Amino acid sequence: TEAAAAVEGAMVVGSLPESGVEVGDEQGRDALRRLEKIFGRVQSAWTPASGVETFEIVRRRLFQPLDETGEKARDDTVRAFRKLYRDNREDFPPEAREPAYEEEMRRAYPLHPEVLRRFSGDWSALEKFQRTRGILKIMASAVYALWRGESQEPLIAPALLPFHEARVRTALLEPLDRAYGPILQSEVDGDQALSARIEARRPRLGKMKAATRAARAVFFATAPHAGGAQGAATGPELRLACARPGDQIAVFGEALGALAENAAFLYRDGDRYWFSPRPTLNKLAADRAREVDDERADRRIVEILREETRDRGGFHRVHTAPGASSEVEDGRDAALVLLPPSAPRESGAGESAAVKLARDMVERRGTGQRAHRNALLFVAADASHLDAARKNARQELAWRSIRDDRDLQESMTHAQVRDAEAQLEQTGAALRRSVRAAWAHLLIPSEARSGNGGAARLAIEDARIVNRGGNKSVALAAWDKAAADGAALDTLGPENLLRSLGPLWPADRPHIPVAELREWFASYLYMPRLRDDAALDGALRLLAGDLAHPYALAAAFDEDTGAYADVADGRAPPPGDLGARLLVRRAAIPEPAPPPPGDGKTGSTPAATSGGERRDGPESGAEPDKPAKPAPPRPRRFFASLAIDPEQAGPEVAKIMDGLLVELTRRGARLNLKLEMEGAAGDKGYPEDVVKTVEDNARDHGLKVETMGFEEE
Repeated sequence: TEAAAAVEGAMVVGSLPESGVEVGDEQGRDALRRLEKIFGRVQSAWTPASGVETFEIVRRRLFQPLDETGEKARDDTVRAFRKLYRDNREDFPPEAREPAYEEEMRRAYPLHPEVLRRFSGDWSALEKFQRTRGILKIMASAVYALWRGESQEPLIAPALLPFHEARVRTALLEPLDRAYGPILQSEVDGDQALSARIEARRPRLGKMKAATRAARAVFFATAPHAGGAQGAATGPELRLACARPGDQIAVFGEALGALAENAAFLYRDGDRYWFSPRPTLNKLAADRAREVDDERADRRIVEILREETRDRGGFHRVHTAPGASSEVEDGRDAALVLLPPSAPRESGAGESAAVKLARDMVERRGTGQRAHRNALLFVAADASHLDAARKNARQELAWRSIRDDRDLQESMTHAQVRDAEAQLEQTGAALRRSVRAAWAHLLIPSEARSGNGGAARLAIEDARIVNRGGNKSVALAAWDKAAADGAALDTLGPENLLRSLGPLWPADRPHIPVAELREWFASYLYMPRLRDDAALDGALRLLAGDLAHPYALAAAFDEDTGAYADVADGRAPPPGDLGARLLVRRAAIPEPAPPPPGDGKTGSTPAATSGGERRDGPESGAEPDKPAKPAPPRPRRFFASLAIDPEQAGPEVAKIMDGLLVELTRRGARLNLKLEMEGAAGDKGYPEDVVKTVEDNARDHGLKVETMGFEEE
């Protein structure tokens, strides 16, 4: 330094190490201290390149100077990006709209300024990263890969850096924590990365490679911060790193949302995203889900099935996953048995576990025989859909354990707590939908005969339940299917009742107790399966109230006199339970005896004198006959309007049927019955799934388009 100072035009240039890694051992540190002291006396320090200087250095090292055509392409590109940023002011950072940013774009072209800004800012703080040399090393590999792939992109933005290329990945990971290597390969960029899998499932994202571009941008911005939330990339910064003129800007936020829902290392807090080597709650939930075995998942599914019984449809009883036939009651009312996950319905040869279990429950209750075999229907899971339900049960249990883990919650941020609650709600809804989709086989016990007049045997028919959108509970969907196919009836017509009685009612029996009829319908599999006793009672009232049918209802039968008491012949019996009454063949009812003569009733013979002479007229001393008063006119029309509670619609309509409709249809009277419905959903209106379900069900029930519909007030 002294000799150089004595010579005009001479200069000593020294480049001293900046990091301890470059210095080496203690001897190296001692040499550095002595050099710093010597140079410090006479030095004129040079500062590292920064800002636009870095842009110039990197651009000049990597690209040739622009010719006239290149300059025109640069100016056109800068104008297009500036227009994108101005026209979408709320989607990009404020500085992107400043005039100075246009100059940065011109200096950095064909690189996007965001690439150099991240390198010179976030990456330069890394101990193993040399600002200019490190940028050149990474970008040289990236530019070569893009050139070799004949990329037509207008600018090289952070979202376009090909991290999947081996040389680019190696250079990028060199100054980072080693834990970022698996993250880059499994979630950010690569054929098997999470971003690529999401794009394969969602063509809208795959067309723009939106998930890959978004993941690259977030990784590039946040990896140097060692997983700290302080380095998170905001939504505007993400769009600045990804969007090109002509892109749908919102698609990148959608892609990041899909990544955040499934990624193991991508964190989200509102509009801020970052990658961290520490596993996210998604990763923790996935690990805990793998620890849940089938038995525990099945227990959770059974809990969901029990919750499904709150809406039973037309069934009086619903038995959920009974462990033995003794747990299923032996009653007359229609009952549904939801078979457990351990007894699914499998396709293929042989009798499935579901059919075997249903057969056993129909034939026996515990160690004895079941009396009311025709009261049971079964729903079984489809084996091919059961795995999806178990997977959702594992995920729901995993998120539930995270939500309930107090020790874990103490270390969670408010955003993570909210995310855990949201994930638990989402997985719970998915579990319910998958259970409803899986329990899709309605098993119907029936009686089959082999050959001509062969012995009867128990058969189990299978009907597929279609639960569109999973909007109905399992029990309600099963009842709708059973009612539509005639496997269960809530009303029974007189003709159907007569056909059912024919094979069972011996010709030499003049009457049968209604209680016995109830047992027949609940016991014999070849009889119609009735919802309850009320369905049979309704048919009996109609049968007895119509003189065209050869049957009547009586309150009792006197064995001594052979007379029937309180016979309802041609009229409906009084309201109430019919279980104590008798169904009587009309031909077996004795004709009433004629009244004795002279009993003073209308139609008796005229009074006679003691000599037998008939005496009429005034001379007889009797008053002359007075003209009869005309009978008052009978009402010819009935009308009524009644508000019905939607929660009690079924029972109330049944009461009206028993108390009014049966009487009004006696003796051939014509009756028109209309059901008017009017619903109001308030300011929010009916959601789309409700509208679709109602319209589908309305068509299934035969409603005409002009008589129903939704409208906006």
